[in-house]
Amino acid sequence: MADLDAEINRMTEVLGRVQASALVSEKLALVLEELRGNQVGRLLDAYARTLPTEPDDEWEKEAFRKEMAARADGINRTAEKFLHELERIKRMRQTLNLEALDPIIHAARAIIHRIHDFTAHLQGH
Repeated sequence: MADLDAEINRMTEVLGRVQASALVSEKLALVLEELRGNQVGRLLDAYARTLPTEPDDEWEKEAFRKEMAARADGINRTAEKFLHELERIKRMRQTLNLEALDPIIHAARAIIHRIHDFTAHLQGH
């Protein structure tokens, strides 16, 4: 899970580089390249393979569900900063009416949707 947290934090830092004072096409292209090359999906898949299987015993199932919910909450807490950066960039896009931010927003949305789909699955939704 540490690798997953580190990758989400790295992607958050990448989004943090998008600043209104430095909207140069070369910098935006580098941000987009890093977002598209993210390892979040691969790390989520690897993490999923380490998860225990749901037990058959009803008593153990409740403990299992609580553990999975706690794991999902941890991932979502890490991703919250990423989501805040995405929202900041979306506001910047609206304020500046800068279409050049659209591919970055799209790539970041793909990452956050993958994370949220995974954590919803962990929680049984």
